Amino acid sequence: MLRPIIVALVVALALPAICVAQEQKPDKLSLDVTDQAVTEVAKTLADASGVTVLPTQAAGEAKATVKVTDVDLEAAVTAVAEAIDGSWLRTYVIEPAGESTTEPTIDIVVERLQIAWRDWMLSCTNEELDAFRERALAAMDGPPTPPQPTATGGIMFDVVDTLRGPFHAEQITLKLDAADIREALKQFTLQSGYITLLSDGVTGQVTLDVTDEKLPKVLDAICAATNAKWRPLYVLGKAREITPDEMEQRLTDMLQRGADEFFKLPPDQRQQIIQRLTERMNSIPPEARDAIRNSPWTGRIMGRVMQFMFNLTPDQRREIAPLMQGFGKLMGP
Repeated sequence: MLRPIIVALVVALALPAICVAQEQKPDKLSLDVTDQAVTEVAKTLADASGVTVLPTQAAGEAKATVKVTDVDLEAAVTAVAEAIDGSWLRTYVIEPAGESTTEPTIDIVVERLQIAWRDWMLSCTNEELDAFRERALAAMDGPPTPPQPTATGGIMFDVVDTLRGPFHAEQITLKLDAADIREALKQFTLQSGYITLLSDGVTGQVTLDVTDEKLPKVLDAICAATNAKWRPLYVLGKAREITPDEMEQRLTDMLQRGADEFFKLPPDQRQQIIQRLTERMNSIPPEARDAIRNSPWTGRIMGRVMQFMFNLTPDQRREIAPLMQGFGKLMGP
């Protein structure tokens, strides 16, 4: 349900001569398991490669039968995902060079990815998001198909699928002139489709001019300029059924968490966010608007949003009124 909407919304100077190559290059892997829990399979892959591989709870509880010989880690991860009719994604963690790697939990990674995509979209200009959406649509085989309700009125939901970029490029062209690290990583995502997870403590500026360069080399250069290191991280997912009640509760939790964060921001920053989100909703293409309005969950979403609005103070409601008006036009007839 969420990925089509996300897609609709969003949808030379040489490299430094001295930089430590940080790409994880494990030996070729072989995997031969029969009906084994994916939690165990993921640990086997992580131990063999030195790269973090995390399954969601739904994926971890699934059983996989996989046999691959002398393949790289990504091919093995792909084979596991296919064996459980699941999904997978690759992201990149950027962290201070002097710190030891901290192995995250899957819940922390999912939350960080959700926040990273949100902050990335808010940081982009309308022109950048329009270009990103065009690239996404060009990479897709036709418009996204909305999920159909299950027999009990819920949906099959895979959080990993919603967090995957709508397209991916393994070589990119990137020109940066004393760009802040966040701007550099924003442009990296715009060009590659891969989101990055930036750890606290990484600061600095990046100057870079590369053409059709592989992603590891680009990340090497960005990290060399900011005294940082990078590492890939893989996540495995699998769809599970979410009931209508659970869907509404998830939406309520998301709204409450978003409101708590939003109203802690300075007033001028809040105004900028309202303006940006309103502009983006107004720019959604007609076909995407129709898909949203025709969704069987539109009524439930609108009802839950209106209920949440009544819990805000009068001042808070007045402040976000333009945003809610745009949302109403988007979801309404």
